[in-house]
Amino acid sequence: MLTDQDGATLLVNQSGTYSVEVIGQILDQNGNLANQSTCTSFDNVTITEEEGSVIINLTEGELVKEISYCPDVETIPNYTVTLAANAEGLTEEALSYQWYMNGTEITGAIEATYSMTYEEEGEYVENYSVDVMSGNCVFSSAPKEIEVSIKSYEGGCVISQGISPNNSDGLNDCLDLSFLNNRTGIESLKVYNRYGKLVFDQDAYVDTFCGQDQNGNQLTTGTYYYVLILKDEDPVFGKVKKSWIYINQEK
Repeated sequence: MLTDQDGATLLVNQSGTYSVEVIGQILDQNGNLANQSTCTSFDNVTITEEEGSVIINLTEGELVKEISYCPDVETIPNYTVTLAANAEGLTEEALSYQWYMNGTEITGAIEATYSMTYEEEGEYVENYSVDVMSGNCVFSSAPKEIEVSIKSYEGGCVISQGISPNNSDGLNDCLDLSFLNNRTGIESLKVYNRYGKLVFDQDAYVDTFCGQDQNGNQLTTGTYYYVLILKDEDPVFGKVKKSWIYINQEK
């Protein structure tokens, strides 16, 4: 029995079955107390606690993403990640939401989904969470970590038009296409002399052409022509890049 609870209302804070006894007075037709002056009625009320859970699903983008771009020919790329709150066991029509970044409330982020767009160079490590409200109950998700890196290629995105393997300065010794290998992927590189003869051919090329032919012999100083085939369509260089390169064998 609950003590001191004799009013018409009862505020409860835990689930369970509650019984109520209602005692009333009996009046006759003239409004006077009848011989049997009281009556009693009983009823039971069961209070159940709403059970549910909230998880965050990724609906756009990736949780860990590294983006490199060519600053001399491209603008800084935008990258968008969208998260969605999935409230299991709760009635969606009666829910409200509040999103947080690194534990701080995000103003205006009160929908079931939340999108963030990264537009500047930098290293971003952020934790997102959401509270889902159902009536007087609040259900909180575990945080979801997002790591996004946006940076330019350190060596730029220019295909060199000259190499000098023998001048001992350690610069431009080889045709280094590492940035394209990381960016789009290289299917093959073919190098021809001025007579159209194939002198160098390599699949999955990265940086091994240093002025030598297919047998490892030094090519003579002069202009050579190449056909570079990429694995995918590159926004700057396309699928096939044709151009020339000058080899200087002087020491």
